[in-house]
Amino acid sequence: MKYNSKYCVMMSVNEFATLCDSHYGDIGFHKEHGPFMAEFQQEGWIPRELVEFYLQSRGIGVPFLVSTQVLHKPRTCCRSGNSLICSTAWKETKLRETISRLEEFIHPVPQALIWHDIFIQRDSCFLKNDYEWMYFLFHLVDTGRLIRLKNAEGDDLYSVSLVPTKRGVGRPKKYIY
Repeated sequence: MKYNSKYCVMMSVNEFATLCDSHYGDIGFHKEHGPFMAEFQQEGWIPRELVEFYLQSRGIGVPFLVSTQVLHKPRTCCRSGNSLICSTAWKETKLRETISRLEEFIHPVPQALIWHDIFIQRDSCFLKNDYEWMYFLFHLVDTGRLIRLKNAEGDDLYSVSLVPTKRGVGRPKKYIY
């Protein structure tokens, strides 16, 4: 078993490819999961807990040896107050609103400040899970709803993207009534 500097159990990228029902050399595997691997891969290894969360979030499946299930889960959604489900949209909205609020004071917002702001909030939230928080930052940057920059020390800075994402070539704008 290999551990990283934060003492997280690591998984090889070949094992990750096997979980995705593919091979590491497969072009389709890199096309679909390349951004995730580029973000979190460290010398051919990825944190196992983050892989488990990624597979569940993408709807690929639930690994049988899930280590993230032992983490404390809130009883209600911190954004909607619903006790049945905390939807992905609510989590993304909470994260974007937090960054947007912090941008009034500092632009772009350091990653540590975002984590601190979410952590000190009184409500119990899924985003207080480190892996869920890291995944949602990655997902929002990957979909173009957040912009990630680096400062001189190499720390991540985030800001809310004001440019709407294109829906595809030749498609009309989506109007909301």
